[in-house]
Amino acid sequence: MPPVRRALLTSAALIAAAGLLTTSCGKGAPPKAPAETAVPAVAAWRPPAGPPRLGELKLGDITPEGARPDGVSEAALAAVRAAFRDPEAFVAAPDDDEGACKGAAAVAYAIMKNGRAVKEADAGEARAMVEAEVFCRWEDEIDAYRITTQAAERFGGVDAASWRVGLDAAIAAAATRAARSLHGQVRMRHASDAELLQALATSAHDGVLAEACAEAGERHLTRAIDALVRHTAHASDLVGVRAGAALGLLRDDREEVIRALVKMTNGPNREKHLVAINALGDIGGDAAARYLDNLSVSHPSAPLRELAREALRRVRRAAEGDATP
Repeated sequence: MPPVRRALLTSAALIAAAGLLTTSCGKGAPPKAPAETAVPAVAAWRPPAGPPRLGELKLGDITPEGARPDGVSEAALAAVRAAFRDPEAFVAAPDDDEGACKGAAAVAYAIMKNGRAVKEADAGEARAMVEAEVFCRWEDEIDAYRITTQAAERFGGVDAASWRVGLDAAIAAAATRAARSLHGQVRMRHASDAELLQALATSAHDGVLAEACAEAGERHLTRAIDALVRHTAHASDLVGVRAGAALGLLRDDREEVIRALVKMTNGPNREKHLVAINALGDIGGDAAARYLDNLSVSHPSAPLRELAREALRRVRRAAEGDATP
């Protein structure tokens, strides 16, 4: 079983926390993955039906000790543990249950004021990151599932919430997203196409939906296009992002697909904008080109305007190639 990676920290928001959330070792090092469990020599062993079970869960706080706000670490680890033990994530199993998944999770957090990490503040932003892996047996192998999530909460100001309230909320949100996302990965990675379509049509679990969207795109499951279009507007940003990315992989240029992707470029979540622009560039066609041309001059973000210009260039090159005898 591969070890847990030391702090992925792919989030620009967290990296920007004055170098606070780094791959610092010492007592704050991420936990190691549980020792590999022997797989019985039985063909096509599969886990029981239903929600995934989780046994041993290693936890660690990777926030550098000198930067940790007082009294937060123990509560942060408890919040991560609670998120993974929630029935919407995993069913709790004994640590020595060889048929259950085993996992490891690390949390990092920061209080930001005026762009700097501080130990306390009367107003500012609380940030948290959770990275986690679970290892689950499937047939004669052990599958690894990974996720890194982040969350931010404003505190102080008009609502007068304390930094502690904001930080607790950010940690809980990041932990919940991580646990539910891993639930979805475990449930959907080996699902049949019919099971994916059923999940996209009926599931209310954001982790399941996000992974079903991703799998539908990777499998080029064209029967999922209508559901993917609908999920671009899902209340969960993660589901919306995965649905938009899947549409880009499927490269269907129907009007409803293009319109759904264009709508993703509205709102505050810039990751959705980025995914939608890239998907439009991958799909191509006259309608995508028109919207990309508009975004290349009208989008409020300079980097995303440049991304739209690059996507437009891809569309035009593809069109020129198609026109070549």
